[in-house]
Amino acid sequence: PPPFSTPLHPPPLLVQPPAAMRRVARRLLAQSTASPARNLFDAQRLTTGRWMSSGTATKTCKDLLEAGMGTRYEVEYDDTLYDVAMTVINCRAPTVLIKKDEKYIGTVSSTDIVRHCILRGMDPEIGQPQDIFVPKHQTATAQEGTSLSNAVMIMEDKNASEIVVVNDNGEPQGVLALIEIAKYLID
Repeated sequence: PPPFSTPLHPPPLLVQPPAAMRRVARRLLAQSTASPARNLFDAQRLTTGRWMSSGTATKTCKDLLEAGMGTRYEVEYDDTLYDVAMTVINCRAPTVLIKKDEKYIGTVSSTDIVRHCILRGMDPEIGQPQDIFVPKHQTATAQEGTSLSNAVMIMEDKNASEIVVVNDNGEPQGVLALIEIAKYLID
């Protein structure tokens, strides 16, 4: 059973966790299991003895983007998967935004590229993002003013490790990875 019933309201720990538990928590972040966001909840609780401090609970997705966290790289709908892969590699961006006619239509992640090109044998010189992208209505998306705790909840619901942060007009402002949120909360 999970260590607590609701991620936003875990029972308090009475003592600070030992260093060994903090090491385990950091390993949880590195693991890829069914729910990356659930690992963040568990790791944050083990590391600090609480879900979020009052100072971090008020931080928003926009705050992290303004602090230089997150990425915003775009590729065109009709580029080749090779071009997309090179963008992911060269920019060290785990997820890129797909644009068609100057409008955001979805995302492609490094996992999507590996899954389709290596495991399924798709030729990256021929394949295009349109063959593998995740449509925007299926991606984890949050408004700029969304709190970090709510952003992680959205990621957990979508079983995602990244979230697209959009402005009031629905235009993407950046992509925050779960690991960036975790680093921010743990450091």
